[in-house]
Amino acid sequence: MSWTATSRRLTALCAAATIGLLGLGTTTAAAAAPSVNRVQGDDRYATAAAVSRALVPTAVSGQVVYIASGENFPDALATGPATQQHASPAPLLLVPRSGALPASVTAELDRLKPADIRVVGGGGAVTDDVVQQLRNWDDSPSRISGSTRYGTAAAITAAAGVRTGGTVYLATGLNYPDALAASAVATRSRSALLLTPQDSLPLETSNALKDLAPTRVVVLGSSGVVSDGVVGQVKAAVPGAGVDRVGGSDRYATAALVSQLGFPGTADGAFVATGANFPDALAAGPLAASKGQPLLLARDSCAPAATTAEFARLKGSSVTVLGGTRAVSDAAASMSVCASAPPPAAPAGKTYGGGSLLVGKDIPAGTYISTKNDSCYWERASNASGKTDAILANDITSGQSIVTILPTDVVFKSSRCSAWSAVDTTPRPQTSIGEGDWLVNIHVAPGTYQSRSNDSCYWQRSSAATGGSDTIIANDIVEKGATATVEISADDVMFTSSRCGTWSKVG
Repeated sequence: MSWTATSRRLTALCAAATIGLLGLGTTTAAAAAPSVNRVQGDDRYATAAAVSRALVPTAVSGQVVYIASGENFPDALATGPATQQHASPAPLLLVPRSGALPASVTAELDRLKPADIRVVGGGGAVTDDVVQQLRNWDDSPSRISGSTRYGTAAAITAAAGVRTGGTVYLATGLNYPDALAASAVATRSRSALLLTPQDSLPLETSNALKDLAPTRVVVLGSSGVVSDGVVGQVKAAVPGAGVDRVGGSDRYATAALVSQLGFPGTADGAFVATGANFPDALAAGPLAASKGQPLLLARDSCAPAATTAEFARLKGSSVTVLGGTRAVSDAAASMSVCASAPPPAAPAGKTYGGGSLLVGKDIPAGTYISTKNDSCYWERASNASGKTDAILANDITSGQSIVTILPTDVVFKSSRCSAWSAVDTTPRPQTSIGEGDWLVNIHVAPGTYQSRSNDSCYWQRSSAATGGSDTIIANDIVEKGATATVEISADDVMFTSSRCGTWSKVG
């Protein structure tokens, strides 16, 4: 189960509150605001159906339709480039892992009248009962899968007949932003998009590279996402190919660099998706490619500087947003740039108690830690009114709590928390951690972690310690007693754990 908002926030203490924007502050880009169009539905399945209608306004005889899970990202993202290997575009529709097909999906299948349905992923991704329902449109839907997400990406590439001797894009299979940004570029050039974990090239991916015999391999993301060791294995697998790394300081900068690579000239506009979660844009790569436009990423409240700079370079006049205003606000869609100044360091040697503190007077901006807590509540607010619409971000944590207070905040409020003090940023990364917030590379080492003793364990990977919903990279709730597994990336800023017990590094 994937959760896109703040799943453990706002329990009884703050049930009436609503989580606001990240509070980074925005300034308006100098260029004229672009025209904004949205492709959206009531949920991820309806949004993918809306993308399908835009990509294939009129179905053709022998229409091919791809089906992938909407509950996870790898299969759908790897499928995007494959959809354009046909005489006419083949849309990608998303389905739940099991249960009844959503009404938006059945309505779109009725419209398309597909002659060839191809289900991507094994029974763990899309169950046989879902495939059985698809027989209402195709008597014998085919299934394309491997034993892992890496094998499935290789299998879809082979099944689609992606051309040999071209370019292959290689992205992490453990997170979605880099592959999402590359989906439009790879689709436009009819290239393959393959996946890899951080530290070792899978055999299925290596064999796919050998079969494709590319002249160029583009590795997406920094070495903290795809290691230099993997790059070396790629070079060994295809020694005749040029291997380049395209990676920025974060997912937004990487998406901008991918856009520059695939669209070195200008473009009429760009597609924009949230960089905080994956569902809205899973099926959008082929549509962006069909319009000759890249896919850029934005925060929910504003557009990062890398995104606005790339849009300005493209000289585009329009933005097509994937999803509604909760995912990408009108300000972000209009290229209102996020304030980029980092918060100042909190003063060392001082502690601050609870209550409502005025930022800049009672407590300076900075990153703070409070330890040995039991249901510590904190809140960043834009004014001292006490109204829920003043809340920029808030959280309830046990164990150690960490929060970055921004200079633009007006009030910082906390209760049932021990004294707050400046975070010691001296790196002392551990490989075994418990409850609370942990700064990556400072408190916890990147890698694969497991917890085997949990009580409805909730975990979260974040791109900042400010607590805004758009800082969530990924999160999950694991059922009681089940083993929880998570890959903490070196690019993450913070990892949060609640009711998970002890996490131990296993890889």
